[in-house]
Amino acid sequence: MYFHHLNSSQAFAFNLFFPFFSAGAAPARALSSALGVDAEIRPNCEFEHIADESEGTNADVMWRTADARVFCEVKLSESGFGRAINDPKHRRKLETIYKPRLKNMVASNLLEEPTFFKNYQLLRNISLLAADEADRLVILHPHANRSLHKPLQMVLDGVAPAIRQRVKVAYVEECLERLKNNATLPDRLRLYASQLIDKYVV
Repeated sequence: MYFHHLNSSQAFAFNLFFPFFSAGAAPARALSSALGVDAEIRPNCEFEHIADESEGTNADVMWRTADARVFCEVKLSESGFGRAINDPKHRRKLETIYKPRLKNMVASNLLEEPTFFKNYQLLRNISLLAADEADRLVILHPHANRSLHKPLQMVLDGVAPAIRQRVKVAYVEECLERLKNNATLPDRLRLYASQLIDKYVV
């Protein structure tokens, strides 16, 4: 009913995840694997998931493996990742929430105010991994959207190696090609992946 209120990346996330996760465990795992997380998963996902109500970060999509959560941030045509205003409210959240969570996860320069607020959305997403050492983060975007590469790489270069292993960068083009060519999927889902390619890639 309210699909027209979604931005393009939210609509794409729904169009990608809902058909595969609603089709059962095997198609859901095929999508998860195409995104770089090959594990036994529970065949349901949540959109706009808030892991911590008091902190408030929305993950575009969240799904569960046998022992962990996978958070997914989806970008499509955006020219960058979200920033924040350097104001008292955000400075307070940096000091009371994000610095304690991220101090052993990222380089100290990423927690300096100008850099942190410039990369606010990415660092908030990474902070979701502080709750459980098994949780994972997938950042999905088109490889063709070159404006996202540099800011993403700059942040990831400052992520501690143990945490970096839990962050997967996935590309829309590669994910959809894997689904289209996955012979274990029903023909209708392979055709659907091909139609997504026509709509979002070609």
